[in-house]
Amino acid sequence: MKIIDFHSHFYNGKRADGAEEYLVGRGLVLKTADGGLDGVLRWMKEANVAFSVNLPVAANPWDAAEMNIRAAKYNSKDNPVLSFAAIHPASPGLEDMLFDIKRAGFMGIKIHPQEQDFYPDDERMKKVYKFCSDNRLMVVAHGGAGTENNFDRASLKGEPAIFRSVIDDYPGLKLVVAHMGGLQVWDDAMKYLCAKNVMFDTAYCTIMDDMLLKEIIAAHGAQKVLFGTDFPWQTYKETADKVEKAAASREELELIMYQNAENLLNK
Repeated sequence: MKIIDFHSHFYNGKRADGAEEYLVGRGLVLKTADGGLDGVLRWMKEANVAFSVNLPVAANPWDAAEMNIRAAKYNSKDNPVLSFAAIHPASPGLEDMLFDIKRAGFMGIKIHPQEQDFYPDDERMKKVYKFCSDNRLMVVAHGGAGTENNFDRASLKGEPAIFRSVIDDYPGLKLVVAHMGGLQVWDDAMKYLCAKNVMFDTAYCTIMDDMLLKEIIAAHGAQKVLFGTDFPWQTYKETADKVEKAAASREELELIMYQNAENLLNK
């Protein structure tokens, strides 16, 4: 079956250096000009993944512009990896950056409320959502917590209830809330986001109970779920095996594994 991974990452430069031991150990960062990208392509070939979407995260306000310049160059190559743009709500010249992202031909942006320390309904994000809605740019957002077992709920930024307010305020926004609507807060994802005008992806669904994943797919609708791995932190096979068990039919599985992404990406 065809596979499109809507949630992956490749690293090079400073980010790759920071996780060098792990990334090199997994064969992701190679000693070539493109480093992390070459590693992703090798893994994709081995796992029979047809296409991947790279979702860069600007760890601080000053990284985004340079990351986008590099990502745009990757997108100009004839390869099966498409990179979204990075933004940070505290970046200087954010409005100009959004116009640059549009002009460069990006299909969407990635935001990470937890890592970037903001709530999804932050006042600074209003201009971002409006611009993306008006210009048909997708917004992929990290939903929920991290992967730690005992996270502090009081410090959680990507609350499903807050994403619900964004959906209500910007009905034309093409929003994907990663990690099945909220990593480790799936009860609230079910309560506030299921069956609403938002896409989920399956990144890190490997830590979910099998029945819970099945229930969320059924409640939200397979036509609004995208296959995503969070590669290299999770592998294609372990995620695909989990999703295959949760899909109610072959038709649902095909929607999740590639058809929904094809429709969004015009592939």
